[in-house]
Amino acid sequence: MTKYSLPVMLLKGIVLLPNNDIRLEIDKKISDTIIDEALLFHNGKLLVVNQADYLEETFDIKSLPKIGIVSQIVSNIELPNGRVRVIISGLYRTNVVKYLNLKDDNSILESFVEDFKKEEIKDNEELLIKKLYKEIESYINHVPYISNSILTVLMNTKSLSEMTDIIVPNLNMPIERMFEYLNEISAVKRNEMLLSDIYKEKQSFEIEKELDLKVKKNIDGNQREFILREKLNNIK
Repeated sequence: MTKYSLPVMLLKGIVLLPNNDIRLEIDKKISDTIIDEALLFHNGKLLVVNQADYLEETFDIKSLPKIGIVSQIVSNIELPNGRVRVIISGLYRTNVVKYLNLKDDNSILESFVEDFKKEEIKDNEELLIKKLYKEIESYINHVPYISNSILTVLMNTKSLSEMTDIIVPNLNMPIERMFEYLNEISAVKRNEMLLSDIYKEKQSFEIEKELDLKVKKNIDGNQREFILREKLNNIK
């Protein structure tokens, strides 16, 4: 596979997956380096990666991940406050061969990347897509944490890889779990992870509903007893 270079944008506390967009407000100094380099020399493309420990203020270049997202700058607008609003669209995962410091202070990072081979899905991809669509539809009907507008997008999706990446950011999951999806290059395995997470969320929501009903019944019962006691006291 051919290796090529891309400027690196480092994200903290947010995960960008392929087939998704993020909106950022960044310092103009960053825009003048990373964004300008991407626009001038790489047709608006850059590599988006996440720190292994997103709570750390500084990072060691050796600790940066070996999987990143090749992304496209969709919009780049300078704001009145001196910052720059950027919309970046994730395209696909890639293997990071090497990171390079362009300055000693790590303010500009360059990467050499090599694209992964296209996954051959041995199972019937269309059936896997239908199964995942059916499960996410059921999830939306049972768990009121996700908008059903995503179904319109998924309805026109013919790729299992694209479908899994679109669904993940719409589910209620911790950022550590999203990192696991980011680092899984196999769409089939991401599909298995998603089905497992969907089943667990539905089960968890049903248990939560049962507990809420029990608590409500107890409260209603206690309120009725209180009202009856008050009535008896008034009669006496």
